[in-house]
Parts: sequence; structure tokens; C-alpha cells
Amino acid sequence: MERKNLRPEEIVFSLRTTMNRLEQLLAQMPEAALRLSLAPGKWCVAEIVGHLYDTEEVWGGRIAKVCQETNPFLPGYDPEAYVRKRGYKHYHLSEIFDLLRAYRRQREQTLARLQGDVWDRVGIHEEEGEMPVQVLAEILALHEQHHLQQIEQIWQRALLEEGDL
Repeated sequence: MERKNLRPEEIVFSLRTTMNRLEQLLAQMPEAALRLSLAPGKWCVAEIVGHLYDTEEVWGGRIAKVCQETNPFLPGYDPEAYVRKRGYKHYHLSEIFDLLRAYRRQREQTLARLQGDVWDRVGIHEEEGEMPVQVLAEILALHEQHHLQQIEQIWQRALLEEGDL
């Protein structure tokens, strides 16, 4: 994912607004729309929201670790395996979203309170090498924007094809 060199306050704002927009979007969707995807074999809305939870758990955990430790190792993970093993398409949306919202509030509060050089603290990612807190948080924010756009596309398509709902 291409970075945009967001400042810390832009990252926190993005995380907050993405979560608010996601909540608004999901409140409008009937349960049937949660099983729709952009194409066969692609994640449905419920799986995308579950993936956002997984990402918050993993990347948020990385951020916390880098804030607390000196140059910690940050192992990779397989997002496809997480979504598959956790079976998000079988969950009720409120279950997934409540988990995501709880993690997100904690992450927003943590990032909003970080001072000065903490944003520059570095972890060593297994595949990417050195990654400062600011980069980890920016990737998390941009990743969410990407998936929010996917959910919006699915919702727009569903509105155009209302017979499917």
C-alpha cells in the first residue's frame, strides 16, 4: 500500500472518520447485503469487517509493542487465514462490529496521546524491515480507507440491483 506520509493528527482523524463512516454504512445495510461481495471468491461485507477487526488486533498490537519495547520483532501474518479460520461470514454483523469498535476506541485514544518521539519508535517487521509507529499507524489508516471503499462499492452495487436484497 502506497504511503501518503500522513501526520499523526491526520492518522488519528482518518481512523476516527473511517470508523464513523463504517458505522453509518452498516446501519443502512440489511443483513442480506452483508453476504454480498464484489466478485465470486472475494470477501463479503461481513468478512471485510472481520478482516478490519483482525487488522486492528494485529497492527494495533504491533503499534502497542513498538511503543512499549525497544526495536521489537513484528512477525508477519496471513490475513486470508484469519478470515477463513474465524468464519466471519457466519457472524451477525453487530458481533464483529462491536469487537472492532472496542479495539478502535482503545487505539484512537492511545495514538491521540502519543507524544513527540514515540511516533518515531521502531519495530522490526519480518517482511518490511524497520517500521516506526507513525508508519504502522498510517498503514492501518490507509488500509481501512481501502476496505471502506470496497464496502461502499458493494453497497452501491446492491442498491442498483435491489432485487438481490
